[in-house]
Amino acid sequence: MTAPTFMTNDLIVQHASAAGATEPVDKVSSRYTFVPTLDAVDLLRDAGWFPIKAEQSRTRIQDKEGFQKHCIRFTRNENLQMNIKDERVDLVLYNSHDLGSSFKLIASIWRK
Repeated sequence: MTAPTFMTNDLIVQHASAAGATEPVDKVSSRYTFVPTLDAVDLLRDAGWFPIKAEQSRTRIQDKEGFQKHCIRFTRNENLQMNIKDERVDLVLYNSHDLGSSFKLIASIWRK
């Protein structure tokens, strides 16, 4: 297995601009808690999880552009990976800033 290319925050925003949002869409209530995606990325990076893929959903609603659901996949450094045969444990972060979904961090196993 070749080592994945780790993404910088700038590269993440190039692939998923919504991940770089610094505030939520305008229509949120006072009870809404904004969780900046890049803050979570930095915390995971500090814990040894490195982003390798970023993407976001499309939206037809212009007001939601830049706030829609996005996904970032993380893996451990090649030396720290838990390899079981041809499997790799990753984390997948889902978030949106348009009230479309909540912040989720899910462990996954990727098979070759």
